[in-house]
Amino acid sequence: MYYETAIYFGAPRVIVHCAIDASDQYAGVIVSRFYNVKEISQPPGKYGNYVAFPRGDLVRESRRFAKDTKRMDRISFSHLKGKRLLARLETVTQNHSRNGLDPTDYYSKIAEFIRIIPDEEWI
Repeated sequence: MYYETAIYFGAPRVIVHCAIDASDQYAGVIVSRFYNVKEISQPPGKYGNYVAFPRGDLVRESRRFAKDTKRMDRISFSHLKGKRLLARLETVTQNHSRNGLDPTDYYSKIAEFIRIIPDEEWI
């Protein structure tokens, strides 16, 4: 759907927001992928500028989808817009201090983007 830059727990992050595309109770639920980045180069916000770590998860996953990741300050998510992505989700059961959450506070996040699903494979 979109990405944004933010500061979480004192560290710069890029957050990619996606909606689940399914025909069950989770259809339309928003899940996000959080990436650590070296810095954000303008005030945090939607479509903010940032500089990625050369060997970080953002660069590694971007190379799966778009081979042009030479500039760490210009990795674009535009090639993912409107695409169906296969992702691995995980349930968050602890807070940032590694204290357990109450089961009613569990939530899901994207642990990893795996691949783009071609339109002909989508049923």
